[in-house]
Amino acid sequence: MKSDKLPQVSSDDPLASLTLLVKVLEDSIPLPFLKRRIGLDAVLGLIPGIGDALGAAISSFIIWEGIRRGVPAHLAFKMLFNVAIDSFLGAIPLVGDLFDAGWRSNTKNLEIIREALDGRAARGERTPKQVRTLLLILVGGSLLALLLAILLLLRLLFRLVTG
Repeated sequence: MKSDKLPQVSSDDPLASLTLLVKVLEDSIPLPFLKRRIGLDAVLGLIPGIGDALGAAISSFIIWEGIRRGVPAHLAFKMLFNVAIDSFLGAIPLVGDLFDAGWRSNTKNLEIIREALDGRAARGERTPKQVRTLLLILVGGSLLALLLAILLLLRLLFRLVTG
């Protein structure tokens, strides 16, 4: 069984702050009877209406950082897709909360960032500034669209429940 303490993050790691954020979001709360850990993202998902939107906003920061550090466009879209799945399916009451605890989009996205940056550094490549700017605009727009979709879904559910 894993320790109840958060694993140490190396200060030599250029992604140390993102690694710590991902650990808090997805691996910081032990569930002793299940011998598993969840994080703040799964707990936020329990808050009706805004929990998944808050989780998506924090996850978008991780994507933003990846793009800022030079993750290629096709991988940035893959990261955005991971968060979209997490947010849309996580918004479904009960089933979505279980899905949210297991999907771990932030861990997947951190791995994408780490692998992309390791590969790019080995080849000495960098994403052009115009492409990074476009991707950042797309991530911001996608986040706004996601928040709007979640709010519309909640409005629809509210109308169905209240009649």
